[in-house]
Amino acid sequence: MPQRPDRGHPAPVADAYLPQYHFHERHSIDNIQATPETIISAVAAYDDEADPLLNTLLTLREWPARQLSKLGVVKSNLGQARFGMDNFFLLDRSDHAIAFGLVGRFWRPDFGLIDIQSEQEFLQHGDARAAKLVLSFEVQVQGDARSSLTTETRIHCPDRLSRCLCAGYWAAIYPFSGWIRRRILQQIKQEAQTAQAH
Repeated sequence: MPQRPDRGHPAPVADAYLPQYHFHERHSIDNIQATPETIISAVAAYDDEADPLLNTLLTLREWPARQLSKLGVVKSNLGQARFGMDNFFLLDRSDHAIAFGLVGRFWRPDFGLIDIQSEQEFLQHGDARAAKLVLSFEVQVQGDARSSLTTETRIHCPDRLSRCLCAGYWAAIYPFSGWIRRRILQQIKQEAQTAQAH
């Protein structure tokens, strides 16, 4: 289990929604020339479908599930739109942080998503077959009108079976997921700096 932050540092926003977790990744980008509010606004407005490369790769990720569903081999809960940030539920937003939640069986080809309508529903959800995920972004002021942005992903699995299933999935997608997170951070940095300049 990853350690909590040192005393004197504010607890991550994700602690309020997923203090215990089994899978975790964290990435940061420095020297963003924008205010924390502008950076968080850029995160909230981020559109993953606007990135042609990312859009293509994530569409390919869903292709097997969609084809099997068309053939009637499996049932899929994927809608017409590609899986993306629109599937996440906004849990929290402040001038320095924003957090999104997701519940599902992410190891399934169709992600096994479960619809969440409120923060309380996310906190109280207790389906032993489904994992909880929190995706958060937090800004730290570095000085000289510059800030850093850190994104953290946490996944909690409720039982041994879900942990085993998620472990295989996590091992397969971890390098790819890290690349996506770093790419998103770079795009948000550019968007925030452009917005700040205007």
